[in-house]
Amino acid sequence: MRVCAFILALLMCVAAVVPFTAVASEQVITNKDFGNYQTMDVYKFVEEFSTRFPSRIAGTETERQAAQYIKQQFETILPTEQSSVELQSINGESYNVVATLTSPVSQGYRIIIGAHYDSVLGSEGAQDNASGVAALLEIAKRLVTFDRHFDVDIVFVAFGSEELGLVGSQYFADSMSSIDVERTLMMINMDSIAGGDNLYLHCETVSNDMEKFFIANSPDYSELYVKPYSNGVVAMPSILGGYYETLLNADQAVFRAKGIPTALFISGNYSTMAWDYIESTDKSFCVMNSTSDTFANLSRRQAEFVKKIETVTDTIVNTIVAEGFITMAKNARNGLVNLDIVYSTRLPLLVKLVALIVLAVFAWRYYKKLQKNSYINKSSAQGTGNKVFVTPDADDVFDL
Repeated sequence: MRVCAFILALLMCVAAVVPFTAVASEQVITNKDFGNYQTMDVYKFVEEFSTRFPSRIAGTETERQAAQYIKQQFETILPTEQSSVELQSINGESYNVVATLTSPVSQGYRIIIGAHYDSVLGSEGAQDNASGVAALLEIAKRLVTFDRHFDVDIVFVAFGSEELGLVGSQYFADSMSSIDVERTLMMINMDSIAGGDNLYLHCETVSNDMEKFFIANSPDYSELYVKPYSNGVVAMPSILGGYYETLLNADQAVFRAKGIPTALFISGNYSTMAWDYIESTDKSFCVMNSTSDTFANLSRRQAEFVKKIETVTDTIVNTIVAEGFITMAKNARNGLVNLDIVYSTRLPLLVKLVALIVLAVFAWRYYKKLQKNSYINKSSAQGTGNKVFVTPDADDVFDL
């Protein structure tokens, strides 16, 4: 009896000293083996989706079939008792696939995670953007394994008609009420995340807490870089409501224009051009919006393209389940650049300054011209009044 009591006391002491370790499904992922990358779900999805539904042009039958396929995938992944999956018609021609994972403790707050699924004519769209859709589905798959409720509702959206000019995301954003906008804490977009040289995160043109939170929760097995703040960004008004980025003119932009904090994951290379972006220093991997964007070409990256997709997936999942996420998300708006000030004050001031400089240059040149004319008119030659040049006499020309 005393032995049993001693053992029980010992176990209690051990329990008090050793912290509780969650079950495997609750563990965030920081490391991963890619030795058998071809057996991983994201690899299989990119291969099947891009080769089965090539040329997913907005409004075509192939795009509609691709939308149905994504819808079926979400219906398989998400538990029916706390989710909904639907097709949102975009003017009856194209569709957004919208899947919502609801939480009874969200208090109405939500985040949106998106990736477009259409492609251009003749392109399989493996890099742009079957890779993003693969991550979208994998994130949903990972999140449902966590045996707890999240602090937010999670809305997954596969956008149609992105290649026509962000038509699908614009339609979705325009369908949001002012209350929807306020309760949406952030929008995360994944576009062309697998085929570029490096993997980047872009939140704002300045550092903020949301960016730091994502980076802090990225896995150790791969590098996730913060996109250089000045590269590829042009501050100028646009049809998006005063927010424009060059290459980064992707689906997150329409949400950012509504004042919603956004994060974009994208692969490429910002190291070779100080002002902009290229996909790769190897031209054979510069395939965006071309017929060269095929699974066969992307698979030349071997495990690296799978690693990039998994890095995005694990970063987003780790971030959502991390302690302090809801606090960071609720305060994310505090880290936004004030676009109203940028575009309503600085830009007009810059335009006025440039116009003033141009006018000053023209005024100076006009003044110099008047000064020259005045000098010519006031100069005089002997016997000619105010004229500098006169008709010479014969005696002045010929020495007779």
